[in-house]
Amino acid sequence: MATTLDTITEVLTQTFPIDAADITPERTFEDLGLDSLALLEMGLAVQESTGITLNDTELPKTVGQLVTLLDAARAHVEDAGAGHAGAGHAEVGHAEVGHSDTAPSAATPPQARTAALSAADTDA
Repeated sequence: MATTLDTITEVLTQTFPIDAADITPERTFEDLGLDSLALLEMGLAVQESTGITLNDTELPKTVGQLVTLLDAARAHVEDAGAGHAGAGHAEVGHAEVGHSDTAPSAATPPQARTAALSAADTDA
């Protein structure tokens, strides 16, 4: 099974002229030559590859931070799915996965609860 770093490396090398050997957790996207427009394109490619939507207002600065963000979003969705059917919306840091009409639970990380409650307020 591919790791999240493998997935990001594949997305970056297929989308941009970047050598896979240059992609390490410590590297910033700026170091890899990605400007703000390229970051938006990368976010869309990551979404297509993983099903996780990145919030384009504040993307992580390094590859490692993106790995952590995606792993946390996946874990949150898996935890929510195990808790009850129909769950599947997760906002962790700056990532969203799926959609749910349910309120966040006490087990939801604080950032996700805040974001989910804010989203619920605007939906009402």
